[in-house]
Amino acid sequence: MSDPTNESGPDPLDALAARVSADPFFLGSALAAYQRRHGLDDDGLAAVLGCAPDVLTQLRLCRRPGAAEPGRTAERDVAQRRW
Repeated sequence: MSDPTNESGPDPLDALAARVSADPFFLGSALAAYQRRHGLDDDGLAAVLGCAPDVLTQLRLCRRPGAAEPGRTAERDVAQRRW
């Protein structure tokens, strides 16, 4: 018999976010690069971003600004950002 406290299993959106983390179309690729560069876990990344850790999955699945342009990098997006 299965444990009723763990019926749902892994979150399918978390699995999808992990799967697309290397795809530069998604914001998740930039977030993953930032995490690696700064040695952050999800709690640390959430703290830097000023959000709750459970929001990271939704952020990772967002389209990265400038992603539609071939060869576009996150660094180029930041460099061309007009603050």
